[in-house]
Amino acid sequence: MSDTPRTEINLIVDRFLYWKLPQTFSPDCGISFDGRKPDEWNKSKGWPVGTNLFTADEAKQMFQHCLAGSALGNGLLHLAVKELEAQLATERKAREAEEQSHIETESAHVMVNKELYERAIAAESKLASVEHSEYPA
Repeated sequence: MSDTPRTEINLIVDRFLYWKLPQTFSPDCGISFDGRKPDEWNKSKGWPVGTNLFTADEAKQMFQHCLAGSALGNGLLHLAVKELEAQLATERKAREAEEQSHIETESAHVMVNKELYERAIAAESKLASVEHSEYPA
């Protein structure tokens, strides 16, 4: 069984839609299948699979409906909760790492700004002392 319910439902839907129909396959409304030779609609005949009754999305909705409340459906719901909790934990860790990185970057900027400020004060002080020594009062 897959780790995620969405993947599990998609697997069920895919298997349903690609299931080779049995020899006793007998659709409604006089529809029939003649797999003996190619025709204008189907150039390479083989035995039919799946259904033309549903799209993949409709088949998924059908299986979600069928599984709701069942042990398998409850198991999938449990997996969905676990998956969402894991995603939330991962997102929290990523956000905390990003915040820590931001704090470290801001701290580095403060240190650089402090150093530049100290250099500017030292340069200003040196300039003042040079000006004072060159031009005595």
